[in-house]
Amino acid sequence: MTNYSLKPMTLPSLAAKATKAARQKQLAEVRKRRAQMAKARQEKEQNSYHTNADYQEYQEHLREEARL
Repeated sequence: MTNYSLKPMTLPSLAAKATKAARQKQLAEVRKRRAQMAKARQEKEQNSYHTNADYQEYQEHLREEARL
């Protein structure tokens, strides 16, 4: 008895493999670029935070408390 509900296995073509590899490469590049952008944004935020006058005043206050 034959089971007709099973689909025959087909091997992926070379074109499909090449397309999949190109897509994976593209996604890796996008992830890398987004990680670089996030890192740059984080560094910019950190730098602006450290140059903020309120932060400088807070640091000075901590230094004064440490001297006591």
